[in-house]
Amino acid sequence: MAMTNSVIDDMNDPEFRKLLAQEELILEVTETICDLLEKEKELCRVTAKVDWDLEIGGIVQKVFDVGGPALLFDNIKDHEATRCRKLFTAS
Repeated sequence: MAMTNSVIDDMNDPEFRKLLAQEELILEVTETICDLLEKEKELCRVTAKVDWDLEIGGIVQKVFDVGGPALLFDNIKDHEATRCRKLFTAS
């Protein structure tokens, strides 16, 4: 699908580029924090596909009940192309 002129104009807009840079920085910081927590065994990445409505709540509850680590869900069913592609929970 070809980009329209308005999309190209938006990409060249300084405010848009500033927001994009901020989002990239947030992602970098988040990954760095996650890497550090993983090394300390304080974070567990869940890479299996999980259902938002049927599984995540139960998984989180079981892990919290035993004092387990924070969880990062990397593969949420039906949310591959949404803003919530990943979910981080704290312990």
